[in-house]
Amino acid sequence: MDVDIYNDINILFGSKGTGKTDILKALSKYYNGKGFKTEVYESNTNKIDEVFDLKGTELTIDIEQFGIDDCSTELASLINATEKEITSLSKYGDYYSADAKNKISKNIKIDKFTTLDENSPKRSFEDVKNNLKKFQEFKDYYTADTKLKEVIGDDLLNELDNVIERILEKINSESGKRFTDYKSISFFNKLVKLFVSEISKKTGQPEKPTKTGFAEYASNRISIEKDVNKILENVSKTIDPIVEEVGNLGDKGKLYCKTNLLIQNGKISDAKYKHTNSTTKIPQKSVADKIELISKHIYANTLFEKIDELKNVESSESVSSINDLLLFYKHFTLDNEFYTPSNGESSMVLLHNELMKDKEIYLIDEPEKSLGNDYISDVIVPLIKEKTKSGKRVIIATHDANIAVRTLPYNSIYREHDINGYYTYSGNPFSNSLVCSSGKKPNLDWKSISMKTLEGGKSAFGERGKIYGNT
Repeated sequence: MDVDIYNDINILFGSKGTGKTDILKALSKYYNGKGFKTEVYESNTNKIDEVFDLKGTELTIDIEQFGIDDCSTELASLINATEKEITSLSKYGDYYSADAKNKISKNIKIDKFTTLDENSPKRSFEDVKNNLKKFQEFKDYYTADTKLKEVIGDDLLNELDNVIERILEKINSESGKRFTDYKSISFFNKLVKLFVSEISKKTGQPEKPTKTGFAEYASNRISIEKDVNKILENVSKTIDPIVEEVGNLGDKGKLYCKTNLLIQNGKISDAKYKHTNSTTKIPQKSVADKIELISKHIYANTLFEKIDELKNVESSESVSSINDLLLFYKHFTLDNEFYTPSNGESSMVLLHNELMKDKEIYLIDEPEKSLGNDYISDVIVPLIKEKTKSGKRVIIATHDANIAVRTLPYNSIYREHDINGYYTYSGNPFSNSLVCSSGKKPNLDWKSISMKTLEGGKSAFGERGKIYGNT
């Protein structure tokens, strides 16, 4: 079956069971094969809760887009933290109370050296390495941005590039020096420890303590404190709700969908809030609570007991970043208040949204379902007319006289069925005729067939008579 479709309003009408929906689906398949992206909008098949994903099935949020660090590095460091031991005084006593009898060991001096501090040169190297990374990222940014080149011009960009290159060269040189200093100290300390260990093995004498261990002990606690404080600082941050417009409810105003976001801090028990990455609240809430508890034991003997409690939380490994602590509550609002739209209101806004999409071809099946006549006349009909002004193809299967007549369709397609089969007619209200595409049936009177077939009725056709004149 062939039908003519125009860059205008095309109305499909006829009795129930005459295949109007099948025609729309066939048209969708045809246009998709031509490179268009189309689908048939069917009233009442889509649920507004699913369309706007109130359950968060497709919700994907990265908290770093809100300026919140995900603290994945800090969480991993906290989970893997171990105690740094302080050298026991008894080890000093054992070493100095034993007589060195091996002649060779007496002549070796390297084991007498004290190990050097590695932390300061390591931090110094990492600082300059981070500077190098940031400047390189900046260079990559302006090099890749072609629009920036158009704005500031080649001369200014080349001048900037020369300055950045000199800075990178200077930082890179300094990075190399600090890396050498850090690794030299690290190598020296390992050498001292190796000789001390080997001499002890060969002579059977106690090892000489190479350091007190207090610096490492204190640095480790400070490092854990920094990690915990950074995690808690980011967990305590607030996120503004995400608000998107759903549609117009006429006199009631605009309906919005609001996504509220919270970070689980161990105290949130509101059942309305769900986790974005999990179906259960237990691990995330417990993990957040344990991290808060750890912060109170940083300089206590019980610190690592509390860290073990964190590790022992069931499924604690599922929390690898603050993203895994994110909670959401998604709902509709009207006048900034919680609101649940009725079935009719849901149909209203979903159809409104469909018509607001920027598409070349609109395929709509029975848009009048669950809609009031006023909304169809005041909102939907003007929207449909607006689409055709920009050359869009609007194809609607309907039983509603308001849509079929007041949209002023350029093309009306009527479907008829009798014992001999299905017949397709086309025409419009301007000619007041419907022509059978197969030629097997005589022409029909558009006005008579429309008044007989379409629901709603005479008021719409009376208006049509005033617009077009009596025919």
